[in-house]
Amino acid sequence: MGKQEQVWWINRAAVEVSEILAWQVGLIAPGREQWVLGEALDVLARTGDVPRTLDPSGREHIPA
Repeated sequence: MGKQEQVWWINRAAVEVSEILAWQVGLIAPGREQWVLGEALDVLARTGDVPRTLDPSGREHIPA
């Protein structure tokens, strides 16, 4: 991995951390796209997986 790619990943991680923190303290209103992202990132950070639901046929589905 090159230096530029490392810097990109570090910056991306910082953005995700700020999204999680904003979501956790309630700075993002429910229903907004950023709220869904914050929730998914929070669950991923806590559990190592993303939120899933079951579709009508009973298969797991990752909500969009």
